[in-house]
Amino acid sequence: YEYRQVREVPDGGWEQLDGLPHEPHYFKILQTLKALELEGGPEWVMVIDCDAFFTNASIAVPDVAAAYGPTSLFYVAEDSAGVNTGVLLFRRHEWTRGFLRRVLQTPFVQVWDQSQFFWQMLQEFRVFSSDEAASVPEHIALVHQSHFNAYHQGTADSWNAYAWRPGDYVIHYAGCPWDKDFCWEKMQVSARVLEEQLRQL
Repeated sequence: YEYRQVREVPDGGWEQLDGLPHEPHYFKILQTLKALELEGGPEWVMVIDCDAFFTNASIAVPDVAAAYGPTSLFYVAEDSAGVNTGVLLFRRHEWTRGFLRRVLQTPFVQVWDQSQFFWQMLQEFRVFSSDEAASVPEHIALVHQSHFNAYHQGTADSWNAYAWRPGDYVIHYAGCPWDKDFCWEKMQVSARVLEEQLRQL
């Protein structure tokens, strides 16, 4: 797999967001779209925030896709508030590119990009339709947090959500920057968990 770490927005990057706040949450949507628009680009794009860590080296991206529907194009973890966009998986397809363009044009940013994604997902689910029953289409996969985006214990407790357990794929320190020193200590523990697994491979 090819990995790319984006730590800074390049010159001219903010201007491409077309009125959205100049914050990394929104720029990552644009970066994902560009990767999927690139001729000869990747079949899969996984986006993971810098406050999330892989914690199970025996699980790969195709395993998640196979478990939740090989025909799906967009994979996102459900939580008590709807969805969390700290870890996202996209498959190269015209629908995916169109979906991301619609997300970028969504003005609802109450909970950053999560509000944008959730609003567009509700459109796909036909939640507001008076002519048909709401349902999750096969091109969207709602993934359990243990398989994609488990919270550390503090966030899970405060948000009434799932807490990471040994064996889970990813731990996400969502909401953690409010207590930097404590969070940094916990993140180092997670990094050591994965390093130990990699040494045993």
